[in-house]
Amino acid sequence: MSVKIKPMKVTVEKGENLWQALKKHHIAIDLPCAGNGTCGRCAVEVEQFGRVKSCQFRLPGSYEVTVPKQPDFHAVGEEMLTRPEAVWEPDFLGKDDWDRQPAAAVDIGTTTVAMMVCYQGKKLFRSFTNPQRALGADVMSRIRLAADGQADTLQRLIQERLDQELEDAFREILGECGETDLGLCKAAIGANTTMLHLLCGWSCEGLGRAPFTPVCVEKSNRERTLKSGRRISETLLPGLSAFIGADVVSGIYAIGMMEKQEPVLLLDLGTNGEMALGCSQKLLTASAAAGPAFEGSDLAVSLHASGVLHCLRKLKEIGMLDETGLLAEPFFETGYPASGVCGGQIPENLYITQEDIRQIQMAKAAIRAGIDLLLMEYNISEKDVAQVYLAGGMGYYLDASDAAAIGLIPKEWEKKTCAAGNTSLLGCLRYLQEGAVRADKALENIRSHAREVVLAEHPAFEEHYIGHMNL
Repeated sequence: MSVKIKPMKVTVEKGENLWQALKKHHIAIDLPCAGNGTCGRCAVEVEQFGRVKSCQFRLPGSYEVTVPKQPDFHAVGEEMLTRPEAVWEPDFLGKDDWDRQPAAAVDIGTTTVAMMVCYQGKKLFRSFTNPQRALGADVMSRIRLAADGQADTLQRLIQERLDQELEDAFREILGECGETDLGLCKAAIGANTTMLHLLCGWSCEGLGRAPFTPVCVEKSNRERTLKSGRRISETLLPGLSAFIGADVVSGIYAIGMMEKQEPVLLLDLGTNGEMALGCSQKLLTASAAAGPAFEGSDLAVSLHASGVLHCLRKLKEIGMLDETGLLAEPFFETGYPASGVCGGQIPENLYITQEDIRQIQMAKAAIRAGIDLLLMEYNISEKDVAQVYLAGGMGYYLDASDAAAIGLIPKEWEKKTCAAGNTSLLGCLRYLQEGAVRADKALENIRSHAREVVLAEHPAFEEHYIGHMNL
């Protein structure tokens, strides 16, 4: 899966690790686990020592080091991604009579940042990997990094990249319209609570320990001047709590949940599995920790998480994987070649390992347990849910039959599930289109009706979690 580059001489000084020594040579290897030594993504070859985790290697001295080429995020597997038949597209996407001022809808995800810049009927979409990911793949790793004195670094990484992307996008869309005006532009930004804290430079201390108190989840505004001199007025959309952020509120707003008469479910799959169940009468939310299984693991990066679930389904069908998640011999030790069960151009040396499967099982069980508890607290059954919206990059390409086959969603929902894309981004776009007065009222209506079900504190969570561990 990785290609080795030429060996180089690296000196590890006393008090530093090999990862830090490599960084001095301008080699920045991803640390999804924030240097805890649990993910193995920073592994390199060291003469006389073999393969080591660079974040854990602390022996002073000079060494010949071979660094594997880091794979591009989602570099493999794009060929096998197919647009699903059941796709939800909001009516407001076609409205072009509102964007007389350059505007950007932005979703800052833990893994990917997406933006849509609009002006005079034109729409320009951009996305890029969140640069903070190189230091930590998930929310908790970045909270720990911020607490360890790297908050300024994390803020600088995202702010500088975001500003550059906004500069380029505004310049391009204005150029298409034959304009170079440096007048005021506007933006609406959605993100989970931690990403907004890191963007704004707010302390993450309260996000990392009970009672998990954020500095702010209210809507906030800021006006800034970019390096080009272009002024931008930004609205940071509101969230609900440390676990239910502005991205979820924005998604609820995008699909018009509070305008519906029957309960619908919004399920956003990523490093967390965030979900909302409700209609105009009642609204419940929850967040289940999925870890890096769907976005940050080697397999998910190389194959895309929707492809991973498809592989697991195929492995079950051909008898290579049992319902407990156990690979058949002789693949238990070596893993099963992904090329044997997936279409597209899959590297021959990419294997689905027993550890990959266990990570998916735990993430799946947490999410499915969250769904169960939302239904329980809402006092309805699976059949009472009128529609299921799968959000996020994984949700957009996820085949509902694959999700049902491994138990991520109830089988009854297979025919009522649709791909909704990046609902956080779409909610930001709707905010810009409807205007602050109307949109703020709608967002506050969501916040006033919403009740969070804290899964970790729910007495039935463990039982449901264990009950859904099988595939």
